[in-house]
Amino acid sequence: MNLVEQYGEFTNLRNCLIEDDYKRRSGKTTRQVDLAIQILFEDGIVEIKDHFENGTKKAANKMLFERIRNRLDFEYRYLSSKSMIKYYTTYNKKDIFVIELNEEVYKNIKNR
Repeated sequence: MNLVEQYGEFTNLRNCLIEDDYKRRSGKTTRQVDLAIQILFEDGIVEIKDHFENGTKKAANKMLFERIRNRLDFEYRYLSSKSMIKYYTTYNKKDIFVIELNEEVYKNIKNR
């Protein structure tokens, strides 16, 4: 069973939403990218929600999702190149942005 099957409808996923007053150029997006990657390696799966309007804007969530994906491709190229990371942008016809580690990679990380 993979993590998506385990979590079903993605209802109990940790996300990288940082709730704070919206301030431009405060480094919040960078902190969200860092947090999302941390959660991904801790839990094996993370839901992406941008801080703009508390994660309710699809365009903002997609932009953050792409930034995280680009960071993973750049810094963890060995995982991305071997299809060890799965990216979801829809699930049951709902817009949702989720990143999941391959089950074997997740187990190896947890066993360290």
